Amino acid sequence: MKNKFYLVFLISIFIYACGDNNSNKNDENHLKRENSVDSLIQISDGNSLQKSLKVKTSSADDTHPVYFYSQNFDLEKNTYKKSYDLNYKFRAEDDYSFNISFDDSKKQPSKMQLWVDSKVPELDKVFSCGDQQEPNCDNITLEVDHKTGQSKVNFDQTKIYDHGKKSLTLSGSISGQLKLDPTIVHIPTSGVYNATYRISDNNQDISMTQPNFRFFSFTNHNIQDFFTSQSIYENMLYIHTINNIVNEVWYTPSMPIYPLAIWNREDNTNLQNISYNPINLTVNFNQFKMSNDNYPDIYLNGTVGP
Repeated sequence: MKNKFYLVFLISIFIYACGDNNSNKNDENHLKRENSVDSLIQISDGNSLQKSLKVKTSSADDTHPVYFYSQNFDLEKNTYKKSYDLNYKFRAEDDYSFNISFDDSKKQPSKMQLWVDSKVPELDKVFSCGDQQEPNCDNITLEVDHKTGQSKVNFDQTKIYDHGKKSLTLSGSISGQLKLDPTIVHIPTSGVYNATYRISDNNQDISMTQPNFRFFSFTNHNIQDFFTSQSIYENMLYIHTINNIVNEVWYTPSMPIYPLAIWNREDNTNLQNISYNPINLTVNFNQFKMSNDNYPDIYLNGTVGP
């Protein structure tokens, strides 16, 4: 019997030691990783002019990454529809931003956009596929590791179009890597919340018609976006957090006297009047002031959440 206990003891120590080594290896891997984009893309236009977008870039600032891995949850009929966005930002003479969208059940992109920000604003362009102009995104393959957020997109004579139907043809690949693993998402069960807003020139508290979030986006390990609606016609409240601190708030109460007016928080103000709970994904307002240059200020009170 003593020998059996001793054997169990030795096995326990061995497992602990191996686990500790694995932990150290994981820590080393995280230290080696960085938020980065590696582009090996070749672009040609209708005149067969080719341009190389061979660039590798990285960011050490997790509030301004160059690679974004987003998990999106859209509440439809009491169930969440999950989708993903991959966004790669880099500079090669102009500023480029690739955005790839795909559903949870598919590995083929449902939509792709290439934004080109030129030094000359008049030359800024958006090319895309997977929209009304070009319904399908063909000749694209995705490789995505959802545990680490690492991804690679391969292009094989892929065509994308601007609004004037000018086309670009893509070949090569682009890949992205996160410094830390993405958020493991758990959305709590829907709750009952009470939130109000008050116009500065009116003493009446008006209840928010939609205090529950209906759309959630979790980007990388530290960025979240919440919407109570995806339409400004439906009393939309938008909240953006970075590292568990509320960074942006936008609200469209859709009041008849101020149709489609949008209020937002002034940068880095009222931080003491708003708090975010990353455990239950709720946001609490306490006389939280929001501004619009053309209308009176409004003040938010109460709690919103899933």
